[in-house]
Amino acid sequence: MLDSPQRNFSNVTSTMPPTTQYEGGDLDSITWKCLRIIFYAVICILGTVGNALVILAYRNPRMRSVTNLFIANLGVADLTVTLINVPFTVSYSTLGYWPFGAFLCKAIPFILGITIFSSVGTLIAIAADRYRAIVHPLLPRIRTRHAIMIIAAIWLVAFIYPIPLMIYQTLTEETLLCTEKWPTTNAREIYTVILFVALYLIPLIAISVLYFLIYHNLKTSASSAQEGKCLAYERVTVISPFMRRTHFHSQFNRLKRYQRWKRTFKNTQQNIMLVEKLRYCCLVFEIIC
Repeated sequence: MLDSPQRNFSNVTSTMPPTTQYEGGDLDSITWKCLRIIFYAVICILGTVGNALVILAYRNPRMRSVTNLFIANLGVADLTVTLINVPFTVSYSTLGYWPFGAFLCKAIPFILGITIFSSVGTLIAIAADRYRAIVHPLLPRIRTRHAIMIIAAIWLVAFIYPIPLMIYQTLTEETLLCTEKWPTTNAREIYTVILFVALYLIPLIAISVLYFLIYHNLKTSASSAQEGKCLAYERVTVISPFMRRTHFHSQFNRLKRYQRWKRTFKNTQQNIMLVEKLRYCCLVFEIIC
């Protein structure tokens, strides 16, 4: 049986062990405890208000999209972490013992494990949705009911993996410490490695790869657009002299046609005047005769 009181909640969150486990009077001073309570209170208030606003924003009909649904689900998970992790953490680390009973000793790590896994899974879903929308914009977007099914699957898996924490988390009656008591040391180490791979390594690789592909796609698109602008400018530069020559010849032809019409009009006017003179002479001749 493994009994290490200094490793409380080590597989769940960053819950601090009781301050009585540390040596030195500075950490156990009232000033330090007051500062820690104030810091935790600020984190709790900011986290609660921020995540609550995110959740309430999704109620706006104009904000109801698949991406915002994932973000709202992330807000629910983070709000649960804030409301559960912070109060119990500050209480346990300040008092030096677990005053909440054996049931909450098992339930709190289990709930925290669920919310942490759901937060990580939602972050992967958000990255995948952005990748699909940016890199493959012609594919049909994920519908709301499909997003709800993805969120339900995330929470279902999140309920499965922290079950060992609920089983092996134990409240020691002598010291009132809530600790993990595994059958063997190897079992605890294997479970810790599994949590590290499932909650940190795989999500880190997946999210990094997706956002790198998004960055590469945007960079390639920007380069293609710049090359298109340069090609268009080169075409205009090459075609412009030809267009200027064409415009010049067009204007020159119009000028020639205008001059030809002017000469024709002038000749026609002269002919009319000549005919009028002849008619006048004929009329004078008839009067004389």
